[in-house]
Amino acid sequence: MIRFISNFAVLLPVVVCCGFLTSAEVVEISGRVVESGSGTPVANARVALFRVTPRSIQVPGGWMSQVPADDANPEGNVFLADTAVDGSFHFRVSSPALLLPLAYAKGFAISSDFTDRSKVVEIPGAGAAPSSLLLSLERESSLSGRVLDKETGDPLSGFAVTARLWAHGAGWGGRTVAAATTDSSGAYVLTGLRAGRYALLVRPPAKPAFTEPLDDQEFRDRVSTGYGRAIYPGVDDFALATPLDISPGSTLEKLDFRLRRSRRGALRGSISVPGDARGAAFELQLFEDQSTLSSLQFDPLARRPALGGERFLIEDLSPGAYTLCASTPQGGRTAPLMACVNLSMDHTTRETADLRPLPDVELQGALRFVEQPPPTQAKGYALLALRPVGRPSFWWDSPVSVPLGASPEGLFPVPPAMPGRYDVEVSGLPPSLAVAGIRWNGAAVTGRRITIDGAAPRQQLELVLTAALATLKVTLKEGRKSAGDWVLLVPDSTPPERILWESRSANADLDGRAVFAALPPGRYRLVALPNDGRPLRDYPMDDRLRAARVVELRPSETVQVEASPH
Repeated sequence: MIRFISNFAVLLPVVVCCGFLTSAEVVEISGRVVESGSGTPVANARVALFRVTPRSIQVPGGWMSQVPADDANPEGNVFLADTAVDGSFHFRVSSPALLLPLAYAKGFAISSDFTDRSKVVEIPGAGAAPSSLLLSLERESSLSGRVLDKETGDPLSGFAVTARLWAHGAGWGGRTVAAATTDSSGAYVLTGLRAGRYALLVRPPAKPAFTEPLDDQEFRDRVSTGYGRAIYPGVDDFALATPLDISPGSTLEKLDFRLRRSRRGALRGSISVPGDARGAAFELQLFEDQSTLSSLQFDPLARRPALGGERFLIEDLSPGAYTLCASTPQGGRTAPLMACVNLSMDHTTRETADLRPLPDVELQGALRFVEQPPPTQAKGYALLALRPVGRPSFWWDSPVSVPLGASPEGLFPVPPAMPGRYDVEVSGLPPSLAVAGIRWNGAAVTGRRITIDGAAPRQQLELVLTAALATLKVTLKEGRKSAGDWVLLVPDSTPPERILWESRSANADLDGRAVFAALPPGRYRLVALPNDGRPLRDYPMDDRLRAARVVELRPSETVQVEASPH
């Protein structure tokens, strides 16, 4: 038997660490890989199982197609196998375990990705029914075209073209899923795409930041021209972008961009440091604005060494929002970001930004239970992550283990963090436990957002867990006509950009019913949506949430409600 864990927060820092299994038993896992729609077996597909541990999903040193298949160690963190002629595969895995299965084959799109929380499965221990997986692959889709100069028609080489998932009613905020660079003829091809809705972006080669002692007049008078960012069909504003809808196995060609040189924005600033730190080495990193993006946006648009106390200049900036950060290089890698500022640029902006690096703040974690003594389910580990708001998130923001059988004082270590706003994420709890609340420096938090104050010497984050969970049973009024429709349950006070992370979703069964179990007590908003084939991220939510039914759930209570998709 395999149970899907739909509310498990899947995270992807590339970290290698040990497992956390106790009393492990080796179980057999078998399955098949078939083509989506036809059910035809897919031979020679690469299947990977990634073990989810208290730290992260374990990622191999190379990508799936580059790592030799190896199923020799049942206690490993990554299991790889190739399918037989009938599409079958087999693994031996120590259990119990949480696993993320992925499949890949030539000519097909990958079966899932590391952010698809619904695909994490629970493998029970020995004595349970045999575990079986069915993975479906769809034919890969592709996008292609050329990038040309609008006036001369000359090809533009070295330009980055990316496909993003369409999100928030526009392309802005979607995660990048494919990228390519134009060749000498200006051509690009994006492959391996799954069916869905995408935004297509093109960007010129990044011009790095550099230091230059410009006075105020020189800065105002300096004019730079160049090519800017464009979103298909050739606009520089996401609100005017046109989405691209692709079906399985489709090929969209002649998606050309024609770019015109124009005046670009410029940014001047400095890294403010104490007098004894003038000339200290820093690194500048310029990102697209991260305030609404997921935490998986790693790559800066430009990066450049800079010196404390000296001016820097960044030119040729396209219109849009940016985040500029400073950090200190350490041993060949970049250290955690020490200061960030958000900026808004247009065609003629001459912006000034001073970065003031601040030291990290010491944090202390505390674990409490509503029930006393703590429930018997309080065993093993959970994951705690602080996701920065308004700046990029990197591997050093990866989650930490929270021992549920903590010390008598309930304390656990939390790494220091730079001042700023953070969203608190807790995942990996046993199904019978849930977060009842979060307290920050002794005060209850509305939602899950905290602010770390750089002036305080040590601050405490307290997690309050409960085993007195509620159940919500939803019946859609249209009954069988609503089979497959979406039902979304959103904790009250959830910030708009966190809805898809903090909510729970389900599809109504053949009788138009959906059940949400193991819910922490509290207030929720219930939204029912007609399923028209779009993913949840593509549904406008603001009006629906305002009109949503409010449901109050008490400890250990079962509530039945009706709803109508709209």
